[in-house]
Amino acid sequence: MKATINSFIYKDYPIKGVNFIDVFPFINSMEDSQYEDFLNFIRLHCEGRTVGLIESRAFIIGGLLKSMGIKWFPVRKAGKLPGDVIKIPIVKEYGKDTLVWRKSDLDGSEIVIFDDIIATGGTLSALSKSLMDEGFKVSSCICMIEIEELNGKANLNPLGVPVYSYIKY
Repeated sequence: MKATINSFIYKDYPIKGVNFIDVFPFINSMEDSQYEDFLNFIRLHCEGRTVGLIESRAFIIGGLLKSMGIKWFPVRKAGKLPGDVIKIPIVKEYGKDTLVWRKSDLDGSEIVIFDDIIATGGTLSALSKSLMDEGFKVSSCICMIEIEELNGKANLNPLGVPVYSYIKY
């Protein structure tokens, strides 16, 4: 799969020094058995929990979660989610941003956070900490692709939140 991922990397995007992995053509290139395996990975880690989907590429699995009977909630960029929101400043490998989520979207069940890719782990650790600060239990974070050389899991270790990746790259 690494060779397939390599064909969907855009070097120096969105800024010089950052390599962007485009997950959309990667998903479309999966063989049926690989896609079934990916769905089983999601089911294994998400059943019985509420899943936080981080804008915007993670939203592609919202419909899949619904079809599996799994609740989910959106985590959006500031200004994109109406209502009373919790703001989270994040630092990514290419700059700072602010994400938001609504406490009213959650029912008290355990939370799994899904992001398409874990690079430095900054987004996942900031969201995990924000949810925990508000009294929610984050049982794990799951990602489609983990960029191992950036060791993003290390940012989640102090929080005690395990990270599971479908593909290690």
